[in-house]
Amino acid sequence: MSLLVVPKRITDEGPCGFRFRLAASNLLSVRDLAQLEINAEIEPIHTQASRRSDFDEGAFNPWVRRWSRFCPHCLTSRQCWMIGWEVLFADACAECGCWLVDTCSACTTQISWKRDQLLQCICGRYFPDEKACAAPAAVVRLSQALQSVALGTKPTDMTVLHDLSLGQCVRLVRLLGTYGNGDGRSLPQKVNQLDTLLISWPITSMAAEILESWPAGLTRLLENLRGHGSAEDKGKLSKAFSGIYSALYKGFRDPEFDFLRAAFENYVIEHWTGAIGKRNRRLDETVLRAMTWIPANHACRVLDVSRRRLNDLIQDGRLQGDKRLTADHREFIVVKRLDVEKLALRRRK
Repeated sequence: MSLLVVPKRITDEGPCGFRFRLAASNLLSVRDLAQLEINAEIEPIHTQASRRSDFDEGAFNPWVRRWSRFCPHCLTSRQCWMIGWEVLFADACAECGCWLVDTCSACTTQISWKRDQLLQCICGRYFPDEKACAAPAAVVRLSQALQSVALGTKPTDMTVLHDLSLGQCVRLVRLLGTYGNGDGRSLPQKVNQLDTLLISWPITSMAAEILESWPAGLTRLLENLRGHGSAEDKGKLSKAFSGIYSALYKGFRDPEFDFLRAAFENYVIEHWTGAIGKRNRRLDETVLRAMTWIPANHACRVLDVSRRRLNDLIQDGRLQGDKRLTADHREFIVVKRLDVEKLALRRRK
């Protein structure tokens, strides 16, 4: 086995950054260092960060590996790569709050790890000379939270991320950010080049706003998704939310995401005025029993009135109702459950 000169460890340095400094300390390129590992001439290199991180997400990697991202402001004071800069969707510097940079302003190319100097682009541009720009506060707090999870600690902000692994956090950001920016498109999570800042920053910005005001942020997202749906789809759970409903119960079934499904179900209880099939196996039975809005036929049974009489009660303002036309032009009516229960109680007295 070959012996390497190991540079001073930085506890919050990212795996790629440490590997680069290790290569530089031994007058090697990163590719030379990798070849030594492949040839078993040195022990495999594992950093504290990579050991701590949870990779049970299968093929979804929470790290940015193709490109090198950095904060120009922080590079002037410390010549190492922070772990937060290498986490997908941590688009701002957790230390100073500036947007990260992954494109050289001189040669306009993505900054690759396949270069000779830690602080210089292949064209010779000195990275600390790049312009530093302040990022929105919510984006900074999201980056700080992701960095904390990468270091194995619980974030002080965005407490909904407390019990998630790094991979789970990144998956959640992708879900919220892509659906928030999707404008009702189907399958908005299918986005190429997520590891480039040009593509990721709109996703990050949207997800940060949602997570910071949780669960109100999720309510705004769901209302926006319903607003983009067609009139005939607004009464169907499977279509009204542009696919996020299916995603929550298929791709996010891990028990750590119970809070996410609970927030969605609380929204359904409070705001959903469409139909829910009796055979729905995703929503818990307690959700169905607690719905704020109930179908007109159910209200008629509770009040023991005809459909015509129910319409009169709605017209008179004694009951709050909501009407819409289905795809086959049939009228679908829901009534406020609390109004029905109060009226039924008065009728029994």
